[in-house]
Amino acid sequence: MVQEELGNYPKGELLTYLALPRTVPGVVKVQESSTPETVDFREDFFDATTWPPVRDDRELVESLLLHFLGQTDSAEEFAPFIQEKQLLRLHARARLLTGADPAVWGKLLDPAEFKELQEKTVIRFPAGTPKLLDGDADISLSLDLKNTPSLLVRVYELDLPAQLDNDGKEPTVEIDLDGLVPHHERTLTWEQAPLVSHRETVALPELAGPGAWLVDFTSGQVSARALIRKGHLNAFQERTASGQVVRVFDEKGAAVPSAVLTLGTETFTADAGGRITIPNAPNQPVTSGIIRAGKLATPLTLESRADSLEMDARFILDREQLLADHAAKLNLRVRLTNHGHEMPLDRIQNPSLVLKARMLGGVTTERVIAENLKLTPVMEIPFQVPADLLDLTLTLRGTVIPVTGGEPVKLSQQQSYQPNEDLTGSRVG
Repeated sequence: MVQEELGNYPKGELLTYLALPRTVPGVVKVQESSTPETVDFREDFFDATTWPPVRDDRELVESLLLHFLGQTDSAEEFAPFIQEKQLLRLHARARLLTGADPAVWGKLLDPAEFKELQEKTVIRFPAGTPKLLDGDADISLSLDLKNTPSLLVRVYELDLPAQLDNDGKEPTVEIDLDGLVPHHERTLTWEQAPLVSHRETVALPELAGPGAWLVDFTSGQVSARALIRKGHLNAFQERTASGQVVRVFDEKGAAVPSAVLTLGTETFTADAGGRITIPNAPNQPVTSGIIRAGKLATPLTLESRADSLEMDARFILDREQLLADHAAKLNLRVRLTNHGHEMPLDRIQNPSLVLKARMLGGVTTERVIAENLKLTPVMEIPFQVPADLLDLTLTLRGTVIPVTGGEPVKLSQQQSYQPNEDLTGSRVG
């Protein structure tokens, strides 16, 4: 429940919810038959709320009723909505848990239920426990306790980089502790009666600086664990013409110049601005690795580290220039990219412009009209239009040696023109 996570308990909203007509049995009274106003708790509104269907609200309703009923001797305002026996039972439990006289409230419960309630041990983290913690934060945890005269606190410091190296994933609270010795251990005691539920705050000065710890709380046969992470590394990736850049920030948005990225046997370090530069590389290099900074670590998966070279050539030629056996000028715009990022044109070796022409009589010729070009983004190249021309194709060719090594990559782009296609027909105008 969102309100509970925020530490809010709006009684008015609860009463409005309990008043909703329903037919599904539970803690709340139900209608004898459905009406158009009856609420179907199985209906799915996930697209609008991002929450799954309610289906069974017994646990939610009981939890909220225990909160409100524990503070009062009267349950009158809930009587119109809650079944009488259920309300009496929940009211008795709520009052006993808040320290009311067992001689008065205990007799309202079945003896077996009273005994079970008295002997039950609870170690629970209340709603609203923070999930994100700064690396320099002082840590204390709130606990809802019951029947815990002594509480053993054990602190295990986790090696995040090693965890990611060995398991390939972030640690969870279910991590196996068998054989591990806690780095810190102490016992806390309280004097509350076994029936009384109480909230305590446990300071954890052992959790100093950024890092990750598993804190285990145990009393008798009952335990609860908390996985606490202080600080966090955030990695943002971007492509460049020669590779990829990863910018690393901490949980406060500050650059992390001490960050180190490990990809298999390769290691890359950040600059003063927290930027890690990873060049493209041949032979299918490793793309999944770990970013480390002190005791913090986070997994990272890069995009492909292979080159993806493309030449974009735009041919601009006025068709009126294509007069047989006359000079013409081609305007050429050229761009070389790697993964969409522009590269210097001098990376293109042996650039040449080739003209392929088809003439009347079916003769086809091909010749280089410009070679060893000094490519610029905008060029003007003169050429002679062949006599008896039907159509022609202009092709810009070149090769690029990948920075990553390997065989030269052949690049080309072409444009065709049909200035005299009508001459191939038999129609007489």
